[in-house]
Amino acid sequence: MRALAIVLMIMSACWQMFAYQTEAIDSLAVSQSVEVVDTVAEITHPIDSVSEKAAGQSAPRKITPVDVDDNKPFKPSLHYYDKKGELLDEPVLFLSELDTIKSDNKPKMTYKALNSMNVWDPIMAIAGQKYGGIDVWADLSIHNRFFPVVELGVGIANSTPKEGNYTYKGKPSVYVKVGMNYNFFFNDTDDYQLFAGIRGGFSSFNYDIDNITINSSYWDESHNFSITDQHSTALYGEALLGIKVRIYKAFSMGWTVRYHHLFKCNDAKNSTPFYIPGFGNRNGKLGASFSLIYTLPLSRKAPRN
Repeated sequence: MRALAIVLMIMSACWQMFAYQTEAIDSLAVSQSVEVVDTVAEITHPIDSVSEKAAGQSAPRKITPVDVDDNKPFKPSLHYYDKKGELLDEPVLFLSELDTIKSDNKPKMTYKALNSMNVWDPIMAIAGQKYGGIDVWADLSIHNRFFPVVELGVGIANSTPKEGNYTYKGKPSVYVKVGMNYNFFFNDTDDYQLFAGIRGGFSSFNYDIDNITINSSYWDESHNFSITDQHSTALYGEALLGIKVRIYKAFSMGWTVRYHHLFKCNDAKNSTPFYIPGFGNRNGKLGASFSLIYTLPLSRKAPRN
């Protein structure tokens, strides 16, 4: 019995020792787990802080523009209307479009019609030239850059060529020219123009050749006769360079130098024309014109709703 009691005491002591070690191990595991979790939390928190700082640094700064005009041109441009959309008496140069109303009721385009009379040939006639004509022309200003042109005139001649044995009489005949001018000063005021242009011309004309004198040295006599009712047509082109200057209100003056080229001229049965209306001397290449110009301030407005 005594031995059994000793064995039971030993077993009780071993059990107590086993229970104590188990509690110690559980406490250590819990403590280590808590420390690890806290450590992870401490590591995670700085990472979140860095992410928040990086996000704050990468956010774009907002800058509010001050008086920005996206339509601002590189060079000053002509404005034909005021802020109310009313047509100005004279165009104004501006570097911005902010002064112009953006509205469906605003006039869209401006055209100006120029009507002119060429007085060069009448002046030359006073100076003694025996052939020439007078013409009127009209062009349309499109944005002060392009100018479609139509010319209409009447030519006449009554000339005896130098050292010639005849008198050329061109009856009053109509000619027409069409073409285009380009204004190099299109971005400036329309008071001045430096332009280049081209023309295509056509004329249908009648003429007589009178006082044709043929001298015969053998018979020692001369014969006179005439060739009448001759008809011809001509097609020609021109390249020109000119200037226009406003002198008073809607009145201007212009000077033009022209280079002629004859494409085709149908000779009559018994003769060759000396003078071609609108072209000049058949053998000539250069011409000039001096014009008096009146400007009609036409404007085309968009339809109002």
